[in-house]
Amino acid sequence: MMYQVPYLCYTKDMKFEKILMWIGFVILAYFALIFIQKQIPTFFPQTTEKVTEVQKSAPFSDADFVRAGFVRVVDGDTLLVDIGGEEERVRLIGVDAPETTKSHKAAECFGEESKDFLIKKLAKEEYLYLEFDDASGRRDRYGRLLAHVFNHDAQNINFTIIEQGYAHEYTYRRQEYLHKREYKQAQKQAERFKRGLWADDICTKNL
Repeated sequence: MMYQVPYLCYTKDMKFEKILMWIGFVILAYFALIFIQKQIPTFFPQTTEKVTEVQKSAPFSDADFVRAGFVRVVDGDTLLVDIGGEEERVRLIGVDAPETTKSHKAAECFGEESKDFLIKKLAKEEYLYLEFDDASGRRDRYGRLLAHVFNHDAQNINFTIIEQGYAHEYTYRRQEYLHKREYKQAQKQAERFKRGLWADDICTKNL
């Protein structure tokens, strides 16, 4: 009996130490996993604009997004962006804003206001995100990219300019393009609350 007591105490201490050791191992593994997850972007290089090179031949789905450097606003429905070092004009799908200039005609009513709205909306944007659409195709007959455009907060710029009354929803040849329902609803909201070009006595002859 005198020899058994210390042996039992020693065994219990050893079991307790092993439990503490396993708890410590689990905690260490947990923090190691968190560290690895944070480091994943450096372990796996991210796709760049040059790799995605949208515009020429690579196939895309109707949910393809490409990051593009924002250059400037051309008018209320057209932007200039930089993709892989090449400047591209982007026509906003589902949007028809009044013209700012024409070769043989004066600017349309509310055209400058529409352009100014986009300039202010995108003033702080370094990058934009382009969503392509199988319904409309990649480019129009003028060679412009066709896209739904999102800012860094994932806000749909096409939707916003219609909702705020600076452009009409536009369906080309009855296409069932992405976000068509939302854009039509956005125009109804603008009309209902008389925003922008829907305000009383604004460009009545153009409505």
